[in-house]
Amino acid sequence: MVQKRPSGYYFRWVFPVQIRLILKKTELVKSLKTHHKSLAYAKAERLFRMVSELKQCLEGFNVGQITQEEFETIVAEVWDKARNSTIFPAYSRAHAESRLEQARDKLEHISHAYRGTHPTGGIKPSLFSSYQDIAKSKLGLAFSNSVDEEDHFDGGWIGSTEDFNLADRLAVQIMEAERHYNQRVIEVLSPNEQVGASEQINTDKSSDSSASEGVGLSGYDLSSVFSQFLEYKKSTGNITKKLEKDYLSYWQCITYFLKDKDITLYKKKDFSTYFFDARSIPRRNLKEYKNKSLDKIFEITPPEEIPEEDTISYKTIVEHRKLIQGILKFARDEEYVLTTPEVRIPYEAGSDNRYAPYTDREVLALLSGLIPATHRYWITYIASYSGMRSNEICQLMKSDVRFDSDSCRYFFSVNDEGEKRLKSKASKRNVPIHQRLIDLGLIDYVNSTNKELFEGTDSKSITRWFRSYREKMGVPSVSDTGNRKVFHSFRHTFTSKAASNNITKERIAAVAGHDGVRTITDNYIHFDSLASLIDVVDVIDYGEVF
Repeated sequence: MVQKRPSGYYFRWVFPVQIRLILKKTELVKSLKTHHKSLAYAKAERLFRMVSELKQCLEGFNVGQITQEEFETIVAEVWDKARNSTIFPAYSRAHAESRLEQARDKLEHISHAYRGTHPTGGIKPSLFSSYQDIAKSKLGLAFSNSVDEEDHFDGGWIGSTEDFNLADRLAVQIMEAERHYNQRVIEVLSPNEQVGASEQINTDKSSDSSASEGVGLSGYDLSSVFSQFLEYKKSTGNITKKLEKDYLSYWQCITYFLKDKDITLYKKKDFSTYFFDARSIPRRNLKEYKNKSLDKIFEITPPEEIPEEDTISYKTIVEHRKLIQGILKFARDEEYVLTTPEVRIPYEAGSDNRYAPYTDREVLALLSGLIPATHRYWITYIASYSGMRSNEICQLMKSDVRFDSDSCRYFFSVNDEGEKRLKSKASKRNVPIHQRLIDLGLIDYVNSTNKELFEGTDSKSITRWFRSYREKMGVPSVSDTGNRKVFHSFRHTFTSKAASNNITKERIAAVAGHDGVRTITDNYIHFDSLASLIDVVDVIDYGEVF
């Protein structure tokens, strides 16, 4: 919608047919009166909101939520505002001064709270001073007099539109500086001190939550910055049709694994985690994955189960990194952020892609922190003591927990009944339920459910939750040999432990639902009875949860 002409940037939106019939016009075109791209988008913010309002109105009309008369009235009112209002009303003097007042309060808050109070661990008084000096020097651009020693804002306002915008951005940047400073303080404190410091940092949540954990300061999430980045590339002619298509393909992968949030909240770890996840992305030119979304692909085959020979190359992952770097550079150029984290692929080309099993101590640590009777509690316990895939567990129905009268044992029926999906034919099987799960009350939990055991919980949400949970419990994400430890590692742990107890690979495969584990005698050997598989499960013992 924001486009560039030799005379400067302008806003253009072509009306949908229904709106065109009411206004007797085909489009809205308005000059933004600037050659600066960042300022153009800031100026167009009100117009973007108006377009969004019209789109919502149109959607309501199409589904019958509002009448024709109401629709025409709203369209006329919004059009009148767009035509007659000033382009940049949000950046009034009062607004800019209010934002700067917030910034001043933030500077004073961290000054009183932290200046010189935490000299240990490398926190230097100059760290805070450097942030303050940057803020003061930049604020001098917006005010005719510089900030005095008490951090009060004096002087007359220069008053141009660009100064209003500058002041607002600077206020955001000062608060971002505070967030970086707070994080440095937290990082060098002991766990007990961290709790106190975190409470002190967030004492004034009612006045402005911008700097609190999880709230971004730029007002632009990664997806909106990507849209602007792509629009900028197209408007300047710096992108081919093929590259645009590649970018959109890479972006689908990035947004599947990388949580969309404010551009100021991303850390180096976010991108490192993404590049590990990217090793599970299948090549879309293969018949099995062609013309399917990642959601559809991973619904049938979880990321951890995609064969390594089917996944994208290291070269393609490098292209993903280049796109992320380009988006972040664009965000810096537009001054949405002061700095951006390093974007580095944390492994070399050709490195192993296997998952590592957990040690007994690590399994017990992971089980010890779970809240009993919750979905996460039972899903994690079942994975530990059955070797089942996360999607197999999450789609279990009440009717899938059955009792075998011959062996007098409960078992999970892993099947593709109804809307359930399995990876392959080998995935369809019966899995004996470990006595440990019975002792913990699994059957009582099953009887308390209606139809689905874990309604509303899917494999994707479990694997995402587990990353932060594993870190919280102090279990490393990578083994000594460089292999990853994820939720899927419970499956590797189960099979490795069974093998170490002299269970044959054919019987392990029958319980785990492995493909490709066949010998010449397989045509004569069958594991139809549950009794023949019980000891595969019963040898699993991690000890008592501490």
